[in-house]
Amino acid sequence: MMKLHHNKGMSILELLIVIGVMGMLAAMSFVAFRSFFNNQELNAATEQVVAILRSARTYTLSSRNDSAGATTSTCYGVAVTPSNITLMFDDSCNCSLDSVVSTTQSLPGGTYISIETFPTYGGYDGLSFQRITGNAQDIGSSCASLPAGGRILILTSRRNISMAKVIKITPLGNIEVQ
Repeated sequence: MMKLHHNKGMSILELLIVIGVMGMLAAMSFVAFRSFFNNQELNAATEQVVAILRSARTYTLSSRNDSAGATTSTCYGVAVTPSNITLMFDDSCNCSLDSVVSTTQSLPGGTYISIETFPTYGGYDGLSFQRITGNAQDIGSSCASLPAGGRILILTSRRNISMAKVIKITPLGNIEVQ
């Protein structure tokens, strides 16, 4: 007759293998979660910037007037810094972005905007929209229409610079996320 031996536990080697496998799974999960979090943060920042750009264009086309005592309709635009975007209005539609309409919106801490393609005027980098047509134009004394390629905003993750979203503002004032 054969005796059966039953183990009453695990050996130390088996325990170390299980702990090692669990550690590797935890590390892979952390990397995947971090990537997901960075992507969600970038998507939220992109939606925030697009919403403000669309508000500026819509307010201009609807002839909304936020200027106290103004007798004419105002044009709207945006002023952009690497970490903020501000909806602004222009009392006389001369591309000068006179006053802030709403508070400056800060982007989520893990994102920033590259604004190399925007002209600077009066301390702002930005653009405004024309009444009636909604076409986008550079801020500044010339009120020049945008170049044929439009203007580009690039939102990038600070934590992973390979993650980026491109927002294109066309000369016709269309806002596209690429």
